[in-house]
Amino acid sequence: MLPFFSSFDLLVAASVVSAVTGLGSAIFLLARRQQASAIPSPEVVAEVAEAAEAPQPAAA
Repeated sequence: MLPFFSSFDLLVAASVVSAVTGLGSAIFLLARRQQASAIPSPEVVAEVAEAAEAPQPAAA
């Protein structure tokens, strides 16, 4: 025998699915934004390269 679902049960289930999907999308977008911000700008790359090429003082 198939279980009987009321319209309220279906509404609650749809709300839960919607909330979980929305949360997953928010986490995905936040991860993408943080990943994009982790890529350094060309100016930062140039500064690091210049600092690496500069002569280092001898350690005592």
